[in-house]
This record gives sequence, C-alpha cells and structure tokens, in this order.
Amino acid sequence: MNKRFCMLIFIAVILVFASSCTKTNAWEPTKYDDSYTLEGVNMAVKEETVSPTGLTVIIENNSVSRQFVFGEDFLLEKRIKDKWYHVPVIIENYAFNSIGYELAPKEKRKWTVDWPWLYGNLDAGE
Repeated sequence: MNKRFCMLIFIAVILVFASSCTKTNAWEPTKYDDSYTLEGVNMAVKEETVSPTGLTVIIENNSVSRQFVFGEDFLLEKRIKDKWYHVPVIIENYAFNSIGYELAPKEKRKWTVDWPWLYGNLDAGE
C-alpha cells in the first residue's frame, strides 16, 4: 500500500512539472528593430487613454502625396532589462480581420485597441 501511494505521488509530481514546462506562454524576444519605421508616418499613444485593457493611438500621414494603408492586427511588447519581448497571448488560435484603412496625405486618424481577448488585463509597463 505504501509503495503504491509513493508511486502515485511521484506520478502526480511528474505531471505537474511537465505541465509547467510548456512554452505556450514563453516570453519570446522581438524580431523587430528600428528598421521597421515607415517614413512619413508617425504613430503616438494618447497617454490619457492607456489602461490595463487597451489604448488609443494617433496615426498621422505627414507625406504630401503618398497614401498609406494600415490594418487591425497588433502585438504588444514589453521591455525587460533593456530588451524587448513579445507579451505572451492567452489563447492559442486567434486571427485579425483582414481590412485596410486608408490614410490620405496629411490625414490623421485615431485607432483604439482593446486587448483582453488576446492578452488579458495587463500590469503597467514602460
């Protein structure tokens, strides 16, 4: 009886350890750098809109003659010890609407994003 109990505890410990080793929520380093900027387009966060569940961004086309298009997809990153990492998502299979919003020359537009469905409520970052 004692041997079976020890074996049962051993199996339970192994299962708990194995389930905690999954990498679905691992913090992956970003693949982006400053070369991903788009000349003529500025994007700034409206500071008063930042919350644990979302924010609003102002996207501005400063070009005189070029039209730009942006979509609804996004990702969040967090700086940890001077390096950027993707914030882990809370669901495995997700998708974004494939839509293009036109931004004419000299046009400015607000874009609001809510992320609890993908990231949950978040703590403050930098």
